[in-house]
Amino acid sequence: MRIRKIGLLALAIGVGGFADTAGAQSNDWEIVVAPYVLFGSLTGDGAVGPTGPTPVDLGFGDIVKNLEFGFMGHVEAWKGAWGFVSDFIYLDLGSDITIPVLGVLDIGVQEFVAEALLGRRFRRPQQQIDVFAGVRYWNLDLDLELVSLPGTGLELGDSWVDPVLGSRIVQDVGQDWSLIARGDVGGFGVGSDFSWNLQGGVGYDVSGTFSLVAQYRALSVDFENDAAGTADFFSYNTVTHGPLLGFVFRF
Repeated sequence: MRIRKIGLLALAIGVGGFADTAGAQSNDWEIVVAPYVLFGSLTGDGAVGPTGPTPVDLGFGDIVKNLEFGFMGHVEAWKGAWGFVSDFIYLDLGSDITIPVLGVLDIGVQEFVAEALLGRRFRRPQQQIDVFAGVRYWNLDLDLELVSLPGTGLELGDSWVDPVLGSRIVQDVGQDWSLIARGDVGGFGVGSDFSWNLQGGVGYDVSGTFSLVAQYRALSVDFENDAAGTADFFSYNTVTHGPLLGFVFRF
């Protein structure tokens, strides 16, 4: 049950597929602000403490059912060929389960993920290529408390930082339409053992300052801390995947 609730964490981790595709490269600041939603599912396994890995298999409906608060946002700032890309997610998930004799167990899950990347942009006719490098910070916390016994809470989880390398291509395919693809790899044993991200889809310019982006995304992470065999052990090996909808504002 604990791992099932931990599995609710990964609704979305860093979108990174939004881009300014309009016009030639200039030295003016280009700002992109994009709230988004990932209609994601989660598969894989995880472990807390000395127990073995427990399978995780959650659909989008399972995640929404337990969502108490959440926000996903993406920001980019470009000046000429150089830019900064940031992505952040906060999710607060909760659920109550009844345990015989002990009573109601209140389960809370909090996730914070932040991405910070430095990008270099190359433009060609009808095409834009961005390459980037940076970090992605993960923080996963699980809180357990018996409602009948306040102060008996138990906190589990971990946090780590992954280095990230990747690229993004935006290809104009007609008036107001573009194709978008992004891929990156990270971790390399510094934070997680390894992580990868692939996403692709289409963008539509509703106006000069507003666009819609629809993509499919798959994000994988394989992490475990160095406390194997103890109560502090934590592992998380999952793939989050599903359709994504972004609302892109350009300034």
